[in-house]
Amino acid sequence: MTTTRRLVAASLILLLAPFAAFAGDDTDASVRAEKLIAQQLAVQRAALAPTAPKLAADAVLTDIARARSQEMADGAPFSHQNAQGQYPAYIMVRERLAPFHGAIGENIVTESNSFGIDADAFAKNAVDGWLGSPEHRANILSPLFNKAGIGVVIKDNTAYATEVFAGPLITVTESADHLRRWDSLH
Repeated sequence: MTTTRRLVAASLILLLAPFAAFAGDDTDASVRAEKLIAQQLAVQRAALAPTAPKLAADAVLTDIARARSQEMADGAPFSHQNAQGQYPAYIMVRERLAPFHGAIGENIVTESNSFGIDADAFAKNAVDGWLGSPEHRANILSPLFNKAGIGVVIKDNTAYATEVFAGPLITVTESADHLRRWDSLH
């Protein structure tokens, strides 16, 4: 059995003035993985960052997360940036939630398994991987975010998960502190 996993995290803080075992059906497995990831992350956020606001599930962010996962499944770079050096999640949030004046973050993970993708195992691996990575963990536990969307796409024997975070307008000090942390991690 061959299993590979890759993780990438990004946080963009912007102050914008006028920001079951093997599933037979990939769609069902994707939805199951999304739900499991959301449930597991909610438990971890409550335990590890009890003063942070609960992350509300957001339909628009879920659509964006699914679109990002689909792009990568279709051959886009496994990266927060596209081939033009732009940040697609940021662009999509700005377009779909316009006007948007807050914080944006994105976590991505992919896993391949030559025997197929098990939604339960993939969800656990995604959450464990994100929590084991300082950049991903910072996004998951950040009090700057109050809503999120999770999108999972399974194509062939590879799964892609994206979590897109958003939060309200932040102060210049919060933004500077977050950007310093972001720069130190990348």
